[in-house]
Amino acid sequence: MSDLEFIKNLKKRVREDYDIFHSDKDNRKMLKMDGNDDIPPFTGSTYLYIRSIEEDDGTRPLPPGIVSWLSPDITLIDSNGPLSSSTVSANTEYTVRVVVTNDGDQDCHSATVDLFLSDPSIGFSIAGSKPIGIHNVSIPSRSKIDVDFPFLVTNQDSGHKCLFARVYSFATNDYPGDFDNFNPPDDRHTAQRNLSIVQQGISFKFNIMKAHMQSTKLEVVLTQVKDKLPWLKNYEVYQKEIELGSFSIIDAGNDKISIPRKIDRPSKIIKKLPLLIPKNKETKLEQTAKNRWTYEFKNEINQMKLNIPQLGLKDKEAVPINISVLNPETGKILGGITIVVVQ
Repeated sequence: MSDLEFIKNLKKRVREDYDIFHSDKDNRKMLKMDGNDDIPPFTGSTYLYIRSIEEDDGTRPLPPGIVSWLSPDITLIDSNGPLSSSTVSANTEYTVRVVVTNDGDQDCHSATVDLFLSDPSIGFSIAGSKPIGIHNVSIPSRSKIDVDFPFLVTNQDSGHKCLFARVYSFATNDYPGDFDNFNPPDDRHTAQRNLSIVQQGISFKFNIMKAHMQSTKLEVVLTQVKDKLPWLKNYEVYQKEIELGSFSIIDAGNDKISIPRKIDRPSKIIKKLPLLIPKNKETKLEQTAKNRWTYEFKNEINQMKLNIPQLGLKDKEAVPINISVLNPETGKILGGITIVVVQ
């Protein structure tokens, strides 16, 4: 047996002994020495994730109907403190704080956390976004850390935006299934903050990105939210029923950007230039049911407009509305945006 083989076999035996020891609940309890009987199961690896909802423990897929696009682990901060929306102003310095959790029993000494800025989007592709920053951090087992991304907003980047964050570690084989297209409801490594405060009587522009599917009919659904929202401190949530059928949704018909193919192994990451597909005709979506519009979306970035009528809102009154896209055949929500309509 060569020296190299001996070392490999020794490391393997040590790892097996380590797993056997720590798999015993009494052993783990003894090591903690804090009298806590609630000892989580042993996970002999890292378990990295960014929460999509408050009670998130990294389990995927998320249950149906969950609003997964308002991650509590992504916070936009300016000089006055945390902000409720993702709207940014030009020539202003911000910090985006991303909370990353490692719920495994193995320390992660080389975790990569990166952040992307995009126009408000349902679905996400790197092809339609701007990278804000990337950090390499160390996360002890069963713990979480804050990762801060300072950035200065340019004129081009100002306005309503969406923030997407991702965590992964090649060293521990703990990474997303797709490195180009993010899907937080199905992948614990990615999360998004997709919230905009908009005025009544305007057109709100957003993107719908549909990857890995042929041209398919999907439903766009508008839902009024009447619950008191903790991040909407300066407004009173409007309780009367809004006629959402008076809203209209339009395919803006601007140039389209094709979405890259799925890349599921780090060794196959390839820098691809987006393909522009000119399309100039606006198309109004057909309302097929109450607060539901059906449309055949292409495998590309579809630029949309939501025409918001005058709602008669008074000062400090707000109407939160969820814009979600779902597959009518399965009922599965593919993603969404929350807008807060104000005076």
